[in-house]
Amino acid sequence: MTRHRSELGPAGASLAFPTSLARLVRGGVAALAAAALLLTGCSTAAPEPATTPSSSAPGLLPPGEGTTSYPLTLKSGWGETVLQKRPERIAVIGGLGDFEATLALGVSPVVAPAKPDDEPWYAPYADALKDATVIDPWADTLAVEKVAAARPDLIVALGYSNLDQVFTKLKAIAPVLAVQEKGAFIPDWRTTTNLIGATLDLPSRASEAIAATDQHIAKVAQDHPQWQGRTVAIVINRGSEFGVELVNNKGSQAEKLLTALGFAPHPNAAKMIDKQGYTTVSLENLSIVDADGIFLYQHGGRGEAKDAAAWLAKSPLYQRLKAVKAGNVAIISSDDKASTSLPWAFSWPNALNLPWTADQLDQAFEGLFAK
Repeated sequence: MTRHRSELGPAGASLAFPTSLARLVRGGVAALAAAALLLTGCSTAAPEPATTPSSSAPGLLPPGEGTTSYPLTLKSGWGETVLQKRPERIAVIGGLGDFEATLALGVSPVVAPAKPDDEPWYAPYADALKDATVIDPWADTLAVEKVAAARPDLIVALGYSNLDQVFTKLKAIAPVLAVQEKGAFIPDWRTTTNLIGATLDLPSRASEAIAATDQHIAKVAQDHPQWQGRTVAIVINRGSEFGVELVNNKGSQAEKLLTALGFAPHPNAAKMIDKQGYTTVSLENLSIVDADGIFLYQHGGRGEAKDAAAWLAKSPLYQRLKAVKAGNVAIISSDDKASTSLPWAFSWPNALNLPWTADQLDQAFEGLFAK
């Protein structure tokens, strides 16, 4: 999948790890703490009867749960739109977790920002996506005509970044679920899942999807008691020109996942974070990334990944790291099928890719950290 240009790493590198999207989210996060303010007319206590979905769109979404009241006003930074009744044909144009949340709720969207083979965690949803119109959420111009042709009655755009250009056109097609503040993104996948669930009268399914994701991660942690209290560095090797980057810096999504899996926070997680949220480390300071184990992604920066790998491997400073000496290094090369998906999953976790990422780490650390 081609990502939006804002994801590109230093000097236009084609991949980036979690902190590379910090520019997109900083400054707008606090305004999203009360995400429920995006909706009015929604009730979970003695609600008005929910509109029963008609039979014109069988199988596109599960039956309503009867807890959301319609008409439902959707508030956003671009104005309000109103859902007169429970929607049936859902168009998802955002690419920062709203698509995954919609699939996790059992919805078959009529418009989707990705194909089933774009990411490994989409594969189980091939049937749900077989009739969807695919649009590119990262294109400079949104294919509004394709969205209109799919005849949606709700457009989910919580993770779409160019609403300034197209909101007026979109609201003429269908009500739009978008963030409350312009320029902001919802950093918490649970908030996104619950918000879409409430809009579609599927709040219980949203809670179940969140619980299933948390339970999967807890099960992986339970199966690996040897991880408890260990430290791990997730490192991207950008070669001699740029050095290496510590991905699981303080407060990052990667750190949160590792903590949920039982690992301790990296001891140097906050030491070298720059203004953009990166933790960039030069070769002479390589010891800062040392930990009980290292998950190393051979990126390459501007050059070839193999050149970056050779540059790092021949360094005495790298060879002196305790993780290297103990043989506790898991390496993923740019040729690995998961190499383009892991960075994105670390950046934007959700109900679909979190279990997949936990399983990838499970496989990568197999045989490491002897009991």
